[in-house]
Amino acid sequence: MVLSYQIGQGYWGDGGVCPQRGGFDLPKNPVCYRLYSTHSNRICPTSSPGKAGNSVSMSLRAYAVARLLAALAGALASSAFVGWRAPPSSKRGAGLSTLEGPRVSTLEGPHGLDVLGWTACLTCVLSVLTTWVLVGRNVGLIRYALRCSGGMLVGTLFFHVIVVLFGAPVHTMFYRSLFWSATQAAYVFLPCAGAHGLSWQAWRRIYVSCEWHSNVEKLCGWTGAGCCAGAWLGACLIPLDWDEPWQQWPLPLLYGSMVGFVLVHVAAALFMEPGPVR
Repeated sequence: MVLSYQIGQGYWGDGGVCPQRGGFDLPKNPVCYRLYSTHSNRICPTSSPGKAGNSVSMSLRAYAVARLLAALAGALASSAFVGWRAPPSSKRGAGLSTLEGPRVSTLEGPHGLDVLGWTACLTCVLSVLTTWVLVGRNVGLIRYALRCSGGMLVGTLFFHVIVVLFGAPVHTMFYRSLFWSATQAAYVFLPCAGAHGLSWQAWRRIYVSCEWHSNVEKLCGWTGAGCCAGAWLGACLIPLDWDEPWQQWPLPLLYGSMVGFVLVHVAAALFMEPGPVR
């Protein structure tokens, strides 16, 4: 039997037996799915083959697009929020006093650290809600959030140690490194932690051995590779003596991670085939 996996109610690919046709059983109230028998070509009567094929493809795209929008919304909302609450600056000229209060703050501006911190927080919160709605609703939201929190702590510590070992300042830019590590952990580890908790076997299977049981796990592995490669390439731009605002630590790593995240999820939405990883 071959199971064509679909996002729905937290199902990640391991079920029981469908009593009608001997296929895999599905969780209660799945969003969409289809079952194939490689020998008899029979389909479990809970779905129709034509509609199921389109549903599988669209749901995977919806998951990839939703994660992408959550990450972008976290960054944009952080910039707008910090800019809105920033104190206005005063300028005097030609005998007149004008007040200019920026509505949007950038990562390269004077409030860049605040933007970076809020980006990490909002990206984490939006990612938790997005992944829970799409793939984790068979688990309570509080339990799912606790799983994700554990994954965020481990992932943040992991990436923070990595950048320190590669030469990042330990004390002078501690919060900058910490906020980037938290954002990177939200990109890479959060969906896997929500589904599997802190299972070292599952994490190693997805990120090291690349033995994926579903397209969601495959997308997790792709995201890890894309974000880490993007951060690595971004770090190569820091030593260049261009003296650009975007070269300040850790912005090149953050921008590289964002580019890798976006490219992976766009590629998944457009080109990843629906169904299980065979």
